[in-house]
Amino acid sequence: MTYIYQGDQVTLPTGSDPAIERVPGHHRYHIGLDLGQSDPTAIVIIEDKRLPEWASPIQQRLGDRQRCVVYADRVTDTRYPDIARHAASLTQRSPIADRWTLTVDATGVGRAFCDVLDEWQLKHTRVQMTGGMNASRRGRFWNVSKNILITDLASAIETRHLTIAGDLPLRTEFIRELESFQIKFTAAGNQVLDAGGAGHHADMAVACALAWFRSEQASQAIGVGQLVGWY
Repeated sequence: MTYIYQGDQVTLPTGSDPAIERVPGHHRYHIGLDLGQSDPTAIVIIEDKRLPEWASPIQQRLGDRQRCVVYADRVTDTRYPDIARHAASLTQRSPIADRWTLTVDATGVGRAFCDVLDEWQLKHTRVQMTGGMNASRRGRFWNVSKNILITDLASAIETRHLTIAGDLPLRTEFIRELESFQIKFTAAGNQVLDAGGAGHHADMAVACALAWFRSEQASQAIGVGQLVGWY
């Protein structure tokens, strides 16, 4: 089927027939980045598409929305400019270019890394992970409970709203990270989610949760990213 792409918007050709109303769909990629400190930085990409289809010779409709984890990797570089350069290079790859979003863990040292992304003029969403079970936006920052991020991701995978590509690099390790999360309770009796067992950093799972969170926000018409002055 032939589609017309304008950024992340997708339409079907209608020729010059005024009786046919175009029903626009979308095809975009959500990049989640969990910044490492002494450990590697994790990057996960979710492909998100809902394409128009013909319901009849003169009527269009939207098909089912499909979201799939299509990329997972760890970046061993620790210098912020090198990590930013790697993220920028991902946004330039086909078919991601011109239809991407980037969401970054801006908790703690993540703030300084976001400043580097600003220097690169790399548009991104900043998420500070908090305790509790709340999500709110203040200025340039989203303050989102880590519990919400992980439980929403787990629910999406369990209900098949989010799938994992069969040929995904590090697929086995990525699934192991998801399965490592356990419910724990603080001294105050609050429920928290944490990666269970020694060596479970769950960095790819967190990066995926950030990408999933943005994909949910993109349902509310958040635009795709822009990269200015990068070559």
